[in-house]
Amino acid sequence: MSNPLKKIKTNKGKSPDGKHANNVYYLIFAIGVIFILVALLNYEKWPLAAPFLKELGFAFVIAVIIIFTVEKFTRSRHEEAAHDLINDMNHSLFKAIFKRYIPETVFNEVEKCLIKANIFRTKYEVYYTLTSIDPAIDDDRDRINHVACESKTRYRLSNNTDGPVTHTVKSVFELPIDSAWHDDVKVLEAKIGNKVLTSEEITQHSDTSDNKQLIFSYKLDFKPREEIDIFIKASLIKRTTDMEVWSSMLPSDGIKLTVSTPDRNIKVCASANHHEKITEVTNDDATRVWELDHGIFPYQSIVFWWSKQQD
Repeated sequence: MSNPLKKIKTNKGKSPDGKHANNVYYLIFAIGVIFILVALLNYEKWPLAAPFLKELGFAFVIAVIIIFTVEKFTRSRHEEAAHDLINDMNHSLFKAIFKRYIPETVFNEVEKCLIKANIFRTKYEVYYTLTSIDPAIDDDRDRINHVACESKTRYRLSNNTDGPVTHTVKSVFELPIDSAWHDDVKVLEAKIGNKVLTSEEITQHSDTSDNKQLIFSYKLDFKPREEIDIFIKASLIKRTTDMEVWSSMLPSDGIKLTVSTPDRNIKVCASANHHEKITEVTNDDATRVWELDHGIFPYQSIVFWWSKQQD
């Protein structure tokens, strides 16, 4: 794993408090030695005081030796523990903090998708409206087994860095298997910040060259800490029994999904590819609303599916 921290070095120099304590110990040791020497030199002159002074001197010397021995042992243990912790931090920050080892491949994905992400998404809302297609119109297209779908998304993008960032706003819409419906799949409206794109600009930024997807992309230059609101509206064609996977390519703080069925003959369900369950907040004959009020990593998604009810 790449080192998440710069190499940390222990400071082997003593703090001012440590130096002051050592000076006191040296002074006590010196006084003890002086007491011993004075007692030995004046043993006959001070028959009563000299033995006491000698014992007191030895007590000072022994006390200092014991203090230094204990301190050295304690300091050695602390330095060993600190060294082990620093080695863990240099090897794996997560292991040092959480006492868990994250495999390098997993951490690389977290780093790439989240830690190194410059752009974050908030206020993420997705709206789908599913309506039956008039079967009376005779244009040789299968209208019975398809439904018209209007898709609207709105959200806010935030540059969470202290520098300029270039980001491409991208929305991907699936084209029907039946190519006769491809021209009905298009981006109808797009608003990037305060700029409302014209039909010509929308066409310029739309691509269906692979005949499988409609890809709308628009490059944005963000200033440091800048926030930009995005709104995109598209018309789609889906099967009467179908599903949609709406995946987030950016870290997001949650998502709200609203699916409307004005004809009241389409049953809709939803789920989340997430460790938390999606919560349904509205459920009536025409509109269902779900919320995933949790952080969303890139490539996590919500899935919703529907089927047309028999008359």
